[in-house]
Amino acid sequence: MQDQKVPPQDGNGVLARLYWMLFGNALLLFLLVFLFTKRPRLPSLFDVSCLVVVGSLIVVRLLDVRFLNGRTAEGDPATMDHWRRYAWVVGPIGVGAWLATRVISHFFG
Repeated sequence: MQDQKVPPQDGNGVLARLYWMLFGNALLLFLLVFLFTKRPRLPSLFDVSCLVVVGSLIVVRLLDVRFLNGRTAEGDPATMDHWRRYAWVVGPIGVGAWLATRVISHFFG
């Protein structure tokens, strides 16, 4: 069995992975719950914040893959194909979750 050379992880790469895997999603969930429970007028700063967080998740993942020796959740080296799949999943689901939250809270809230 050969030793595989794994590039050392720097702090920026770790922070980027923590953001797109954990903290960014938690922030988005918090904002969606807030929108659902408080029902601010449309458009609000919280609507913009939700969409900015969705966009930032995609951009941070791109920066992670391109410049920070990005890794997948399993620890394998990430490629641009991984980023494309991530963007095609997170973008529509994030915007759809925001839209569904606004519609459901308007009609059933």
